Amino acid sequence: MKRIYNSNAQVFHLFANKLQDEAKTSTRNVFFNKDSIYSYGYHYKLGLHLDNNAMLINNKGYSITTSKHISELSQASRHKTIFYSQNVLIYEVLPRLEDYAKKVVNARKEVTKAYYIDMLNYIYNSFVDFQKYCIDNKINKIIWSKENRINLIVDKRSKEYKRVNFIYDSIKGNIKELESQIKAANEKQKKKEKQRQKEQTKLFRDNKITFARLNFDLLKLVEMHSHTANHDRQEDFYIATSQNVKLSIEESNEAIKKLEQINYNADLINKHLKGQRIKYYTITGAKQNALIVGCHKVKFEEIKRIKKQLIKYNLYN
Repeated sequence: MKRIYNSNAQVFHLFANKLQDEAKTSTRNVFFNKDSIYSYGYHYKLGLHLDNNAMLINNKGYSITTSKHISELSQASRHKTIFYSQNVLIYEVLPRLEDYAKKVVNARKEVTKAYYIDMLNYIYNSFVDFQKYCIDNKINKIIWSKENRINLIVDKRSKEYKRVNFIYDSIKGNIKELESQIKAANEKQKKKEKQRQKEQTKLFRDNKITFARLNFDLLKLVEMHSHTANHDRQEDFYIATSQNVKLSIEESNEAIKKLEQINYNADLINKHLKGQRIKYYTITGAKQNALIVGCHKVKFEEIKRIKKQLIKYNLYN
């Protein structure tokens, strides 16, 4: 079994989809063993698989590179329930809540105050959701590092838990009071994200970038040897996704035909195609008019669009 890979993306995808027990990049800047993945050494556990298709990601980045690893792991784990350490582990949650509580008091502008309150609300709810998850799945302790075995379930009678509730209770009134500002700030963020995805889509379509963080993956036909005259040869082309995955024309044709046989029907995909593989990615189902393969989500319309390109270059058969 292959264990050394050239790109971080390959290692992250293998880990997120539990395709093998261990792997690393050639430079060893990212590596994993069983349920744990690390960034630049055992001192920084980047992520940990939890029960019931969940993952705990250490989002306390120490460098630009580690922050990039956090983002890449999050992207590769989109099909899972993700918990971020700074929002769910009590010893990280409490200092953050304390910090935002002070910022709320010192904020001069209503819009800034609304942002801090919204962050407080988000962190608190993430913490509460994680506590419920741990209780429901009977997960109490994890090994977060060689020297750090931590309790996940926090006693509600503890001073830490009471402090968390106290901070949240102190801003609950402000949440209602500043509801319109919070909503406006969230809408502004959504609009900004929509514009970012639109720009990323154009850059990917124009061959300016090979990777894009989007809600749904894009596909494009790539010619490997532009100097080759035989444009109808399948060996000269491949399908690339916006997540940097490459599929052969043969693999792509096979997948498209399977979808066409059941008329892109989500219920039939979930019934008949779930569990089948495209390359080393497993089909996990379909919803929102999209095929879900591991952490990848591809709109049916995007698959139909790429089929037209395959036909145009005489590659679909």
